[in-house]
Amino acid sequence: IGAIDRSPAGVFTRGTFGLSEYSNNYTAELGSDWEHRFSPELSVKLIGLLTQTSVDQDDAFRIFTPTGAGPGGLANTQTLNRTTEGGERVARGFVTWRPGGGHTIDIGVEGAFNFRDTTLDIFNNNGSGPVPQPLPVANAQVEEERVEPFITDVWKLSPQLTLETGFIFEASRITQTGDESREREFSYPKPRAILTWQAGAADQLRASIVRDVAQLDFAQFASSINVVDAFSIIGNPNLEPEKTWKARAEWERRLGKRGALTLAVLHDQVEDVQDLVVIGTSDAYGNLGDGTRSGVEVRAAAPLSPLIPNAELRVSGIWQE
Repeated sequence: IGAIDRSPAGVFTRGTFGLSEYSNNYTAELGSDWEHRFSPELSVKLIGLLTQTSVDQDDAFRIFTPTGAGPGGLANTQTLNRTTEGGERVARGFVTWRPGGGHTIDIGVEGAFNFRDTTLDIFNNNGSGPVPQPLPVANAQVEEERVEPFITDVWKLSPQLTLETGFIFEASRITQTGDESREREFSYPKPRAILTWQAGAADQLRASIVRDVAQLDFAQFASSINVVDAFSIIGNPNLEPEKTWKARAEWERRLGKRGALTLAVLHDQVEDVQDLVVIGTSDAYGNLGDGTRSGVEVRAAAPLSPLIPNAELRVSGIWQE
């Protein structure tokens, strides 16, 4: 890993060269599900998921400047020792009931436990020995307990028209310990409605309105540093998830057996937009307030045979403000 910086006039100003070593780096995932049908109209299903990650990373960077006192202008040797351990435990159970009249109803609950434990130690050595460099919120353990009861109804209004409605209630508790200590509780209703019209053998129209709550990235609760680009981002234990009303309308056109073209327009009303903010004099993860996203999206897929057998071309693009 390395970078050389020069002034607009081409004069060397800084060079950074480093090496990363991993003494431990693994990811494990285990999933299972069980389903029992009592009758064609009634069934129950249980799903379990377990993930675990662990990373121990040691970085050493040598930083050169025109005024560095060491060999070749060596100004500082910076070492970083990081550990990260995280995981997720999810259990989900639901009952599927088909009462007739074109309805398929799912009723269930999902419970989850998520955690992420990080440490970051930074040392600078300008020739007189390693000196610790403090960084706010460098060590953080974050845990989340979440429960989500839900109900959905897929209603076949006609052979061409389907209405899917649903409601999820999310309740969670997030606890952070380490350099900062916080405990917060959240609760959010999340309704949705999706109307699908099969306008013909090749054309489908969909319209939806969904209340979405983004999942928080626990990595943003702890500080991070980028030595090569010489900046750090401070972790924010007060980070709030984005809450969004998402409206979307799209048209899909099937092109043969394997081809398709989809055009969509979208508009999002967002609360607590996530981005970088300034805390004190440092950049930090945070929330900007309310905002909107509006745009147009296009997706297309087409087979490339007979030019390239068993190949497919996929194209996607979005314009948004």
